[in-house]
Amino acid sequence: MMIREVRPDEHALVGELRVTAYRAGGLLSESTGYADTLRGLGFGGDSAVLVAEDGYGRVVGTITLEPFGPHSELARDAAEADIRAFAVDARAQGQGVGRELLRAVMEHAARGGVRTLRLCTLPAMKAAQHLYAATGFTRTPDLDFEPAPGVALRAYELGLPPAVLSQGARMRTRRGGHTEQDAGYRGERIMTTLAGRPNAALLVIDAQNGVLAATADRDSVLANIGVLVARARTEGAPVIWVQHAGEGLPRGSEGWQLVPEVSRLGSEPVVHKGYGDSFEDTDLEELLARRGVGRLVVAGAQSDACVRATIHGAFTRGYDVTLVSDAHTTGDRTADGGPPAGEVIAHTNLYWSYQSAPGRTAHTVPTPEVSFAPYPN
Repeated sequence: MMIREVRPDEHALVGELRVTAYRAGGLLSESTGYADTLRGLGFGGDSAVLVAEDGYGRVVGTITLEPFGPHSELARDAAEADIRAFAVDARAQGQGVGRELLRAVMEHAARGGVRTLRLCTLPAMKAAQHLYAATGFTRTPDLDFEPAPGVALRAYELGLPPAVLSQGARMRTRRGGHTEQDAGYRGERIMTTLAGRPNAALLVIDAQNGVLAATADRDSVLANIGVLVARARTEGAPVIWVQHAGEGLPRGSEGWQLVPEVSRLGSEPVVHKGYGDSFEDTDLEELLARRGVGRLVVAGAQSDACVRATIHGAFTRGYDVTLVSDAHTTGDRTADGGPPAGEVIAHTNLYWSYQSAPGRTAHTVPTPEVSFAPYPN
């Protein structure tokens, strides 16, 4: 995925992407005149319109940075700016597009001397609010407003200290308006390196009695895994279960069995492994290849063992890898000198969100944002 500035010949395309995304989310009625505003917002003047381009050269998302001016929605002086017309194509949702657009607009704003970003959203947009909170935005209820009767908007703000320029998601703008990640970028369009494999699959790692015993937030993690499994089935994505056997976890034992909270369909394959990396000495790669899978959505246990080994194993084999931030867990290691389980999980989520390599993407997203839509043909 590449973030860049919009080209003049793309104005109409981006305008329609906004309108379509807003309508799909129930945010724009057919009768409202705001559709025409959305189509033309930011094209001209001092606003910056950024777009996300996928590995096939298609625009799949957009965001607009509007500097302070007479028509500002929330910005109150020249050190503030508004984020507007933030939209992601429904087919690309759950793949980290929105997060990368937010990061890019933060960098663009900081370079221009903006110290406070402001935006607003509808109360029903729960996934968007989760993304804003995860990015560091905080609520500013005193700036909530109603642009039309019955339409209540919630306001958020984000301070932009100079340090934002040196965070792991550093972005820079090149000639031609392309915005690149500093680490590992060689000009490639980022997508799965596995040609002809546009599909996503859910990989549930070691959801077994013995593995999940005494793990952090076990019940909520299993509930989220259940949501992911149901969503993958609904969207027609493969669900692949991984089951570990080894010392202390003999095959066929009670501890080896899948936990009762999950229910595997007979048609869903099981990968039996004896190493941390689910690819090692198994048929996982063959199963994925037959199903045209180039992107893995990963959940399960344990975060600092088999989950970590598998996401790295998949990434080095050329897969795009999405780690579901609230659907993996681990046990407490403090007695052995390790950090508490919650810190292990948080650190895994943090470092994987900054993982990069040529031709691949790594994302950390919560359960509500996960999509199994295949890449466009």
